[in-house]
Amino acid sequence: MLRRWIKRIAAGFALLATLAALPLAWPSPLFAYSLTVRNLAVASDEPIPDVEGRAFLSAVAERLDRSPLTADQPQMQIYIANTFWRRQWLWIPVFGQPVGGFVTLP
Repeated sequence: MLRRWIKRIAAGFALLATLAALPLAWPSPLFAYSLTVRNLAVASDEPIPDVEGRAFLSAVAERLDRSPLTADQPQMQIYIANTFWRRQWLWIPVFGQPVGGFVTLP
């Protein structure tokens, strides 16, 4: 009986760890708004201004085109977390402080 409870507790922890880590591997469902310009896709939990967003992404894409580091890169996903709980969950902590968002590359 004790072994059964230990197995259940271990399975529960494994399930919680999987559910907590799942958005790091597939964050798109948490972000309702998106904007794509060439190979840059930005997703946000708040609306993205269309004209300003496209102008900004176009400028970033032009700068990346001139950089040898990003030659022949596939689509880049950029996620902007505006709400506190998303930042705490998804940002990478450094010395206990969340310092930035994340970009995923295929």
